Amino acid sequence: STGITRLLGWRPDEVAPGVEAWAALRHPDDERRLKTSDYADYLQANDHYLLEYRMRHKDGRYLWLLDSGRVFRDSSGAVTRVAGATIDISARRKVAESLNRQTNLIEMSFEPIFVWHPEKGIVDWNRGAEQLYGFTREEALGQISHKLLRTVHPIEPADLMQLLNTVRSWTGEVQHLTKAGRLVFVESRHQAIETDGEILILETNHDITERKHAEAETARMAAVAAASHDALFGATLEGCIEAWNPAAERLFGYTAAEAIGQPIRILAAPADHGEQKDLLVRACAGEIIPPYHARRLRKDGTLVDVSIALGPVK
Repeated sequence: STGITRLLGWRPDEVAPGVEAWAALRHPDDERRLKTSDYADYLQANDHYLLEYRMRHKDGRYLWLLDSGRVFRDSSGAVTRVAGATIDISARRKVAESLNRQTNLIEMSFEPIFVWHPEKGIVDWNRGAEQLYGFTREEALGQISHKLLRTVHPIEPADLMQLLNTVRSWTGEVQHLTKAGRLVFVESRHQAIETDGEILILETNHDITERKHAEAETARMAAVAAASHDALFGATLEGCIEAWNPAAERLFGYTAAEAIGQPIRILAAPADHGEQKDLLVRACAGEIIPPYHARRLRKDGTLVDVSIALGPVK
């Protein structure tokens, strides 16, 4: 029909009559696939069929077509003719392939990613989620995510859904409990997506449990340092002061604001700068310097006898 010409660009006189000429326009991969099948392989009830394949347009590009129709048989049951309709589904296939690529990327991601419906529960659960939380895909699907993972959220669920319905996304830190009972901290991104008239939430989580533990340990050590009666300071590999506790303020006279960012040589008389630099180099190389006696310089210019120990922070 003229519709085929509009679809593929070929005029009837440009394509020889017969199945062979039509088949020659199919994409080679699809032609091989269809050629190895008999009608019985793809015919549905009442001898109807529904096929998807690529055909070569007159300009050389391939279009994805949906070919539907039925076969007619003679009294012996042999197929005598075929009648049907063909439509261009290239745009639909392109979207489907894009979604399929995205689905594969989500599935292959090491990050825990899952999709949930506010009422129907989890509808997708990738391998990253299985690895972090310990629940298999089968165990997670259909479950309410915040109940399954015992979520501790910084905002109320109703407020979260209101945000997702308005600004469509939320990012923050939440706590989850794994299947084994281990508490994990994640940096979570919730994104609302609409599909088939329903709102789904795509949740992507980044495990920050180790970072949170390190931050807690750092906070504890900072509290200990602040309470210590010993003068404690930290320095970069280049010898710049980057940490300074209250006891150091009392001993040397510099406030933390005055000391941080300054070279440690402000704490020694010029004659002692060489010794101070040598010890810093050794500590930077990983050596622990046991307590030794030295003289150090206060802010007011007076010298004080001290016992100093240095150690590398790795």
